[in-house]
Parts: sequence; structure tokens; C-alpha cells
Amino acid sequence: MKRWHHFDLKGLAVLVSARRASARSRLAALLLAAAVAAPLALSTPAVAAREPEVPVAPLTEAQAQQATEAENARLVYEDAPQLSPATTATVTGVLQTMELDGSGPYPATSGNSFVRFWLWDDTEQLWVWQVDVTSFDGTGAFTASGLTPGDYRVEFVSFSSSVPMREYWQNKPFFIASDTLTIVANTVVDLFTVRLDPVFPDFFRISGDSRYTTAIAISQSIIEPEQTAPVVYLVTGTSYADALSAGPAAARGGGVMLLTTPTVLPAAVAVELARLEPARVVIVGGPSVIAPAVEQAVVTAVGPSASVERIYGADRYATSRLIVADAFGEGVPHLFIATGRNFPDALAAGPAAARLGGAVLLIDGSLATTDAATRTLITELGLPDLHLAGGTGAISTGAAASLTTHLGASGTVTRYAGANRYDTALIMNGEVFGGLGADFAFLATGTGFADALAGGPLAAAFDGPLYLSSPVCLRDDEYIDMILLLVKQVYGLGGTGALSDRVLYGDNC
Repeated sequence: MKRWHHFDLKGLAVLVSARRASARSRLAALLLAAAVAAPLALSTPAVAAREPEVPVAPLTEAQAQQATEAENARLVYEDAPQLSPATTATVTGVLQTMELDGSGPYPATSGNSFVRFWLWDDTEQLWVWQVDVTSFDGTGAFTASGLTPGDYRVEFVSFSSSVPMREYWQNKPFFIASDTLTIVANTVVDLFTVRLDPVFPDFFRISGDSRYTTAIAISQSIIEPEQTAPVVYLVTGTSYADALSAGPAAARGGGVMLLTTPTVLPAAVAVELARLEPARVVIVGGPSVIAPAVEQAVVTAVGPSASVERIYGADRYATSRLIVADAFGEGVPHLFIATGRNFPDALAAGPAAARLGGAVLLIDGSLATTDAATRTLITELGLPDLHLAGGTGAISTGAAASLTTHLGASGTVTRYAGANRYDTALIMNGEVFGGLGADFAFLATGTGFADALAGGPLAAAFDGPLYLSSPVCLRDDEYIDMILLLVKQVYGLGGTGALSDRVLYGDNC
């Protein structure tokens, strides 16, 4: 059932643009319509004796205009409806589902289907979940009451058929490109009949002829032509140690990650830096990791308008702490802890951390306790909930216990551990993304680090999980998990040397 396509860069860039673009602003002003009162009819007064009138000086033209405007304002105010507290609206519709064999439509059923409403928050510039409607009658009809006026995105999901299904209002497949439903107070909006069809994930590939050009292709998938990057993290493509925390940091800043050789900035990377016109470039690692000549080439490529700086510490753990403190210094709600002795767990943790608005911090997981510098940073980050990526072979029981003790009653410590790197990523993705699902998912080889490093910010930009795969085939477990998460498109990162065509197109293993 798997379908494969070569990567359509333009199409994905448009979706990224749709995600980054602000939703249209809601009409906030109340327009008052008032008619100027008709001139009063003058009647002839009865003849009566009266005292001689005292002469009154005639009004100047300016005084007459001011008096007229004052009178009109009084009339408009008195005749116009007065403001009252915001009232709500109701949305109705019918949800139906189809089966794989083409039979149907069948009415959505309570307990197996829902309609979810997301309201745009102009202040926070994000979509905020409002309500799930989970009750349907025998025809699939539903009603959502008490909705605050505003702009909504509406999600339809059903698990009542043989294959889970999801789409958005107006038959749109992706949240980031779905239509906006504007709801006005004191109205009933009928969405009529929405029919869900079974869809299996489509597979695509994002690749270049090397790890450096693959990272460029990924960058171009995030930042489309004519756009600029707020920040670019530049890491060495020959080792993972310093770079594992940089992916979530780049995602946090809405930026990308590019790779370089240790001693020479590849010409294609210099061109991409110039295209991105970043406001800031962060070189991750000291001069022994990325040579000063590379830094000078970066300065030349981006020009004087960009800030170019290095972040590095005495070792990979100190570098990780500095990166996290730099990008997340105001605090984070969730912090993923991974060992710095290997790369798979930290790579998969990056997009999961981004889903929760968090960071990835490296520790020496083999030690019996965590170091004081790590505990100090956790305190400075606001004692966030901690997520341990990997089993006791990656993060020892003693290290986990010391983190739990340090956190105390301020938060929770959750461990995601499988029998191997693939299972750990699978479990972590299921726990983090399982509640809301994902429209997109990303695949990287579990035997190398380069493509997944650059792919972390891409997965974060599309709010999707990163799965680790064997280079030769895709496991059934990953494929089934993607279906259960309602994934529509899967992007393999890297060429056939990293992920064979069988991973994306062939039978599972």
C-alpha cells in the first residue's frame, strides 16, 4: 500500500510558507451605523406677548460646525446598540467514513470519531485547541456549541473504519495548509456533510549527492526562495558530539542547520548561506572542530549584516549546556536528556522536544550521577519536566535517580526505553505525538547521524516525528505507528546510500 514519490521541493516549501505565515487577522472593531436624524418640523407658535429678546451674536462658521458635530455624536450614541459581552456560536455538520473496499459512506460513531476545533490566538500567534466533539447521532450528525467568535481550523478524525482517517475543513489534507473557518457571534454554521476516505502515507525523499548537499536540500525545504533565515547553526559533518543539541535550538529560532567540513566551507554551503541571509550564524564547536578559516568564509558569505559567533565548551556536555542556555535561557516546560556517548536517542529526541516546546541536553549517561553543572542549568531553566531518551544502558539508573531527586516535586521524570535505538525512537514518538497525531513524519538511517542532524529542524518545522530506520527496509512497527498517528506524508532523509528505495517503496521488514 505504500506509495513513493520523488521529493517536490516547491510543494513542500509552499507548505512551510503556509505554516510560517500569520493567519489573517480577525475583524475586531464593531461598526456602528447610524442615520442623522431628520430636521425637526417647525410649527408656527401662538401669538403671545413677550419681552423684547436680547440680541445674540451669530455663531461663527467653526462654532456652527462644532455644534452640529456634537449633536450628531449625541444622536449616534443614543440611537446605536450598546456594546455587550461577547456571545458564542454553534457549528453543526455530519461526519461520514468510507472503507478500503469502497463501501460506504457510514456514519461516524461516538467514541471512535471526533471533530476538533482550533482557535487562532492573535496575541500568541498560534492555534489553540478549544474543544473536541465526540458525540454523534445515528446519521453521524454532530453539534459544537459555545464556540467563541473568531478564526478556526477544524479537524475531522475517525478510527471507526479499518484505517484511521483524518482531514481538515474543505477537504484539506494538512493542518498547516487548511482553510480557516470564521465564526461570528450568535450564528449557527452548518458544515454540511464531511466524508473521510482511507489514505495511506505517501513517501518522498529529500537528498543531495553528499551529506552537505542533503543538508542544503533540507534547508531549502524549510526556508523557501525569497525568505530569510533568522538563524543558521553550522556544525561539522564529520562528528555528532557538539551538534546534537543544536537541532532543537535551530528549530526554536525558526532556523536551519547546515554542515561543513572541519577545515573548508563547501562552496555549495557558502552559496546557501548567502541565499538564506541569516540574521545570526552560530558555529558550534571550537577551532579544533571547525577551523578559523571556515569561520572567515562564513563571514564573507553572509556579509556584514549577520552576526557570526561560536558556541563551544570544554567538552560536548559543556557545549550542549551552552547551546541550551543560549536558545532557551528564558526557560522551557520540557527538557529531554540524552547520552552524549552515542547519537540515535538524541536525534529522535529533537523533534519530540520541539513538539513540546523543549530542548535536548546531553549528559554522560554512564556516570552514577549527574554533574553539578547539569543540575544548575536545570534549575535555571525553571525545573522543567524531564524526559530521558534511552534505557539504563544509555542513562544509568543512578543518573536518572539524581535527576529525579534534583527535580523533587517540581516536575516529573519520564523515561522512553526500547530494546534498541529503533524501538526507543518508536516509543518516544508514540508517547509525545500520540495525543494529537501528525500530518508528516521523517525517516533517517539509524546507523548514521548526518542526515538526521540537519533533518531535526525540518521535522520540528512540520511538527512531525523523526523515526530511525534500517538502511535496507522499513520495519512494520514504524509503518503501523505512522498510520496510527494519521501521517499523510513521510520524508526519507538522505540518498539511497543512507536509506534504500526499499525503505520508501518496497516491502516492509
